[in-house]
Amino acid sequence: MEYGSGHAMRSYQLYTALTHYADVDVVSARNWDVSSDDLKHFDGNFVGHIKIRARPSVIFAEQPLSKKLQQLVNLPDYDYVFVRYYNQAYWLGLFSLGNLILDCDDCMLEVWDNEKHDTRSNFLKRFKSHTMHRLLHKGYLESLTRANALVYSRHSKYSKLLPNAYEIPNKLKPAETENRIATPNDSEKITVLFVGVLNYRPNIDGIDHFLAEIWPHVAKECPQAEFTIVGAHVKKRNSYRWSTNKNVNMVGFVRDIEEAYNESDVCIVPVYRGGGVHIKIMETMKYGKPVLISSESTRGYNNTLIDGQNAMIAESDGEFISKLINLIKNKEIRQQISVNGQKTFREHYSTETKEPRLEGILYPEPRVPPIQNTSHQQSM
Repeated sequence: MEYGSGHAMRSYQLYTALTHYADVDVVSARNWDVSSDDLKHFDGNFVGHIKIRARPSVIFAEQPLSKKLQQLVNLPDYDYVFVRYYNQAYWLGLFSLGNLILDCDDCMLEVWDNEKHDTRSNFLKRFKSHTMHRLLHKGYLESLTRANALVYSRHSKYSKLLPNAYEIPNKLKPAETENRIATPNDSEKITVLFVGVLNYRPNIDGIDHFLAEIWPHVAKECPQAEFTIVGAHVKKRNSYRWSTNKNVNMVGFVRDIEEAYNESDVCIVPVYRGGGVHIKIMETMKYGKPVLISSESTRGYNNTLIDGQNAMIAESDGEFISKLINLIKNKEIRQQISVNGQKTFREHYSTETKEPRLEGILYPEPRVPPIQNTSHQQSM
């Protein structure tokens, strides 16, 4: 997974936190191959890669413990098996283990719940999500209770139903230029930036909706504005379709995400469904850029984001249009949102404020691990 993507940044955050308490070996599992760039952040502790299906079985049939995983590692040697995402735990057959710790980022029940109420989706999509939620609700929760512990990035109504749930909020390392307040762009051209993994359905649908319902009005009012789309794994048909719109710069994957942010003036998150916390919001604040988001994207930020102060929040397409036009035309407002957003990042989302504390999960009684590690634990 690209380190610049939100899911990869949380993976690295949790990996780094685990290394404070344990020897950690890393196995990747997903439906596409792993690259050398993906591995450089794991300090030589990468063991191997297992290719799995993209989604769990719709009937949640019990899966046997993965033979490929057993070939890569000797599971009895590990005190804990820490897994990102339900899908990985499901296809590797890890719910049979008593030492499973599962990070429930993008909880499937929340995704289905959001989708079935999304009026922007057509009837068939909403009906499918409603059916999945109704049929699989019980089985999904039952499988979660078998884990030793569950980790959520924010308060969730579903985590409250489970006695083994813990909250570990997302954090990001400060940028090298983070302390330099963003300077308003005095040139005529204004760059509006979207960053996200471009094979992720909520991102695709969000861009489609933005280009169909919002951007034409903005481009007409602000011909100096350009919409730039950055992210990995874009399909050719989507890249072509998006790039044919007026004043759209379809970039795709970039190696230096900081440069993409530095070259932008306004960042947007027109995403309307999903189940996790949009790390791209705190990333935008980290780099000192003003951010405009849909109200549906505020999950996990309810206590920190204030509309008009450290972010712009749009409750409707009409608000998104008017607020984006205001940000494009008014550099003083861009500066104000930038300064306050960067301050919010420092106070709440920087790893320098407080590292995730995992001792309550890894140890029966919360304690700080000894400095001298005479008998260390292992985690995968």
